Amino acid sequence: MKKLLIFPPGWTPVGPYLALPILKSYLKEREDIDVSIVDLNIEFYDEMLSSERVTKSLDIITREKSLKGRDQLTFDLVKESTLKIELAKSIIRGKEYYDLQKRDYAENILKNSLFLISKSIDGCTIDLNKIDLKYGYKQTNDIMQVIDNSDINPFIEFYKKGIIERINKEKIEFIGISISGSYQLISALTLCLLIKKSCNNVKHISLGGNYITRLAIHNFTNRHPFYKYFDSIMLYDGEAVLPQLINAVENGDTLEGINNLYYIHEQNEICKNNIVATSIVNDTVPDFDGFQLDKYLMPELVLPIYTSRQCFNKCAFCTIPSATSGRYRTIPVVKVLQNMKELNSKYHSRIFSFVDETFEASRMVELAEMINEEQLDFYWHGETRFSPTLTEENCNAIYKSGCRQIQFGLESYNQRVLDKMKKNVKIQWIDMNIRNCLKSGIPVHLFFMVGFPTETEAEALNSINYTTMILNESKNKYKVPYSSRGFQEFGLDIGSDVWYYPEKYSINKIYRDGRGDLSTNVPFDIIEGLSTEESIRLVSKHQFEHQSDKLFTQYMLLPERLHVSEVKWILDSVNKTEYHSVKTKLMYDIRNESKDLYINLNEHVSFQEINHYDLALDKRFVLYNSMNHQIFYLDDKYQTILEQLEEGVSVQELLTGSQGELLDEINKMIYFNFLNISNKSHKDQYLIDYENTDCILNNQFVVKEANDAGGIYLLNLITYDMCKINKLSFLLLDYFKKRHSLECLKAELKKNDFGFKGKDLRNLFSIMLDSKILIPLE
Repeated sequence: MKKLLIFPPGWTPVGPYLALPILKSYLKEREDIDVSIVDLNIEFYDEMLSSERVTKSLDIITREKSLKGRDQLTFDLVKESTLKIELAKSIIRGKEYYDLQKRDYAENILKNSLFLISKSIDGCTIDLNKIDLKYGYKQTNDIMQVIDNSDINPFIEFYKKGIIERINKEKIEFIGISISGSYQLISALTLCLLIKKSCNNVKHISLGGNYITRLAIHNFTNRHPFYKYFDSIMLYDGEAVLPQLINAVENGDTLEGINNLYYIHEQNEICKNNIVATSIVNDTVPDFDGFQLDKYLMPELVLPIYTSRQCFNKCAFCTIPSATSGRYRTIPVVKVLQNMKELNSKYHSRIFSFVDETFEASRMVELAEMINEEQLDFYWHGETRFSPTLTEENCNAIYKSGCRQIQFGLESYNQRVLDKMKKNVKIQWIDMNIRNCLKSGIPVHLFFMVGFPTETEAEALNSINYTTMILNESKNKYKVPYSSRGFQEFGLDIGSDVWYYPEKYSINKIYRDGRGDLSTNVPFDIIEGLSTEESIRLVSKHQFEHQSDKLFTQYMLLPERLHVSEVKWILDSVNKTEYHSVKTKLMYDIRNESKDLYINLNEHVSFQEINHYDLALDKRFVLYNSMNHQIFYLDDKYQTILEQLEEGVSVQELLTGSQGELLDEINKMIYFNFLNISNKSHKDQYLIDYENTDCILNNQFVVKEANDAGGIYLLNLITYDMCKINKLSFLLLDYFKKRHSLECLKAELKKNDFGFKGKDLRNLFSIMLDSKILIPLE
């Protein structure tokens, strides 16, 4: 009996997922069962992000879709850049990825292409971390409307011309589908339906994985519409269930005695076998054969590996205890290292991602000592808990062994809240661990949440401010620019301790189906602490990307920036990629240039007339540069010169008859790379003595006052950079409508007996330069 295990679309396409490779090796080495595996997720993304698919999407939108307003303008601005999609993928998969300008260009093309493809499918949004269709994945009735509708479901066409043909050609009889995340549910059920319709040779379809386990235990009823699409659900560890299931199907035996298996009986009714704790420690070497490893969207192959199953702690908010079977168990570290060496030899990968629920700190140190002793050229990262083990000496050893990021579940920087969460962490360990990592050169990533039950606003702000300080110290004090953080509002997950015992956490009501009958996360009412709405507002307030969407909606013309993966920070750390957040160049004046030089529109620039799109914008033209994903607005009085710049115009011609205001705009367009000036190279320069550097106000920004203590937000319409200042600082900006330096401003204030701290002025000046609200001049 031929057997195929499938990882369906709906996962990030930056690297392989471990579930199927580790199952494949276990079945072969421990059970003498051969299975094939395929990662349809990366194959789906590779096909979506192809010149063929982009061209098709362009054609569909042009012929069939009726985009309006902002969507139509965005489409017209970015469509030309999407034709470079194959170039973008080659940059991302090669050494050019570490040229940050080329990386940005490639990611711009990716985001534009995903925008385009999404608009060609009604109700669809595809990015590198999720695939949302017209009907969501949290409600059974919604999913039933999408899985057999080829107009709104892109998986159907993809499967029909690919995996369905393969299943029939190879006469596959057993199919296993791993569903590890919520965005894979619709794609998996779509595949099940097509197999049931078109693959008569298939005897059995079984679903497995963390996400489907949680749904089966907590969300699925005894009778459910989905049950007609598959034959069984494997709960918890696949190694304990899959060998027995395969043998039973092959031999035509009953499925009744297989522990941790739910199987579908007549009339779409589910039969639930016994649930038992498993103790398997699968220490086999993962076998990635069958995955197209050259297609992942990263310049180097990062292979996942693990050293343990389960977690030795039971945090109150976490569902790992209920979604993973058995006790915490480990693989001997010497065997882990042997597996790394075999993977390195077979797949030539030097970078490893430890995907343990918690990579215990003492085991990190043990692995590091072994790697250092053998002087292996390996790099790795993993997630651990704060611990007294991470001393300065041990962190030095860990860094030397190739560790280039440690992820910590900070969750809160308040001892009371940590105790309420059952974290079993002391606040002093947090400071010690983070600073020991940074001293040794190891970047950190800090996860935390806002609004855990009973948490106050002051406590939440303490966590936010603490992580802000750590990131600043990492970059400026320790010269480690690759540290990062991630935070969002607390979500009440079904299966967590908070869910089972809400009264212990001051929760007085849980709305079981509040977000849909398939949601694993439920709304609640709280007696004490931040509400969900208050937590969301607090998170939004401290994440500018969300603020800009709300404050400056009418100006958000470009596709949102991609969050590719935290893997990029690890690769950058491994390769010591240089970030230059304070690097800027001086804007020169074409009036000082040679008159025989020519100026023309950058080849990456397209432009449109805004008044064709019924948008409330006070400019006529908008230019888009796909190289840096920036826009530039021009008044209608510049239409003639814009047409000339398409062909190219000499500096002499510009200076003859052009007014100063036009020349200022052209200077800015050159500065922001919308125009090229022939035979002239202006390299970036560091602004060291910026207090004495003349600056001028960039008129391409808009202002909004938010309802949070009078804060004023400035949005740079070119770069989409946003900064927050106070009213007084905003008034001071008026001084730079003419050419001045910070020293000039300070002298003017002093002359008028106006008290203003020099440090505050420098901070304001720095913020304005970083966001390019002020432009430095030669």
